Amino acid sequence: MKTGSEGKRRGRPNKQLLQSLVVWRVSQVTVAACYLVARAAESRDVRQILDPHIGRQRVTIRGWAWVAVLLSAPACAQQEPTEAPPNFLRDAEVVDAGTATAATILPWRIDDTPRIRIGGAAEDVAHQFVEISAATVLSDGSVLVADGEWGVVRRYGPRGEFLQQLGAVGEGPGEFRSPTAVSSLPGDSMVVWDRELWRTAVFDAEGRFVRSARFDPTADGVYPVNGMWPVAVNLAPGGTRMVHLISKGSGKGSVAPGASRRAGLALHSAESRFPQLLAELPGPEEVEVNAPWGTALVPPPLAGGPAIAFDARDDRVCFGHQRAREILCVHADGMRKGVQWIDAPRPVDPFDPAILNWRSTTMRAYGGKLGVEVAEEVVAQVPVPDSHPAFGELLFDSLGYLWIEVGPADGSLVEREYFVLDTDLRVAGRLKLPTMELAEVGADYVLGVRHDAAGVAEAVLFELIR
Repeated sequence: MKTGSEGKRRGRPNKQLLQSLVVWRVSQVTVAACYLVARAAESRDVRQILDPHIGRQRVTIRGWAWVAVLLSAPACAQQEPTEAPPNFLRDAEVVDAGTATAATILPWRIDDTPRIRIGGAAEDVAHQFVEISAATVLSDGSVLVADGEWGVVRRYGPRGEFLQQLGAVGEGPGEFRSPTAVSSLPGDSMVVWDRELWRTAVFDAEGRFVRSARFDPTADGVYPVNGMWPVAVNLAPGGTRMVHLISKGSGKGSVAPGASRRAGLALHSAESRFPQLLAELPGPEEVEVNAPWGTALVPPPLAGGPAIAFDARDDRVCFGHQRAREILCVHADGMRKGVQWIDAPRPVDPFDPAILNWRSTTMRAYGGKLGVEVAEEVVAQVPVPDSHPAFGELLFDSLGYLWIEVGPADGSLVEREYFVLDTDLRVAGRLKLPTMELAEVGADYVLGVRHDAAGVAEAVLFELIR
């Protein structure tokens, strides 16, 4: 799973990573100064924020017309990315949540051992995963898991037993190249988005292929939208596409020195030729590096950026920027309510699974095209941050509670801490969970993705006792 959302690997960094950490310690002041100058150019008044986990939540689309009106985003003065966007909570009722670490520990708990483990090194080799890109629990208790690297989608029973594979690898009807989002439709049908083929595939409750629909981002007159092009798509129930937009550089994969990119979010239903732009917003943090083709933008480890969560239960959308400790929620009736909190910066451990996973995924992305040696040179130019973002994951559970990941628990590499708010954005408390990327949280379960001790991806479902 990515947001672009990748699982967290374990292991120890190699010599090249350690060297890059030393270089970063020596030059971090210079790098930070240059980076802030570059980022200042793209600062905008945020009215809508985007997260790669969008497609993993069951959301409703009714009432979306109000979002486009309420979340329009005028340009604002330049600012450092770690500051809250000006007027972000303007005209909103604001809840002061106090200090995150002072919140009461919730009496909720999960078992030490997951009830379901899917994948991992213990799994039959034929059923192992490279990178789990999406997972969801269906109404019958079965679990649907997608691997964007292998190009497979598999369904597992309530005890984690393999049931079936949906479709096959390929480009024909019902086949996949890189499935990255899964969701359910009325009648227990399943829908899968393929990021390489740019299409959805629908399967019935028995796993039989029904139909597919291609989304053509190159169609004349449809894109770009305000100079931004589609780079990723997530799904909402019913098949409506939530389109991630970003402005491009002057050439393939290149940007002018000091340039910055804009990002946006649009809804594009199957019935409409044109997308509905919800908002324009600052893009995720990126660092300029020297690449063989010129200057390129690379997201650093633990990059702060847009985050969004949908609450189907109350028909609202909540969003924020991961470098600011505040969230704004907008309801379908127009009500605006925000929350802000205080927390000390949480230092980064160079052996943090998120750092190691960033390196492995970045090397995989560049190594295949440039070769390992050149990819190492690119990766070595990217600094490791001193501290974690103000928050990481942002998602609603099935009861309407908002879960905000605020970083490692007490400096631990094996636990993450979550700040949990109730349906009124009041503090419910905080909770520690094993380090993993949350796919979804139900009334009585937590579904996440992680890598086992051997570095093999697995989906894990823990029983949640509230």
